[in-house]
Amino acid sequence: MKPLHPLAVEFGRIECCAMERACRQEAHQSFIQNYLASVRMNDPESKVSVLLGIFHHTTHMAFMPNEVHRTFYAKLAAAGKAALEKPYEQILECGHKATEHWKAFDAVWTKMQPELLYN
Repeated sequence: MKPLHPLAVEFGRIECCAMERACRQEAHQSFIQNYLASVRMNDPESKVSVLLGIFHHTTHMAFMPNEVHRTFYAKLAAAGKAALEKPYEQILECGHKATEHWKAFDAVWTKMQPELLYN
């Protein structure tokens, strides 16, 4: 397998699942719609399917995030983690433990930080 570009980011199975689940949750819809509306004004190339639909049926993803990805995914991951305030060992409808999603949101948030570009 070829090495990834130094600016590329990888999301694993649980990170993709956690983000897909957060995209569907009612609690995040207001943020999602407001953010997407603001992005459409500034960047017509960004579409809902590119930002959100990518996680549906995805078990591994490697990509080079732009500023839209970084901001949106970091904020959605933070909101998703906050929604799982006390995750314990609850099993979610996807079959993963809530603690797995909690850790995945942490990983997504970390991967979306711009300072990683310079390390």
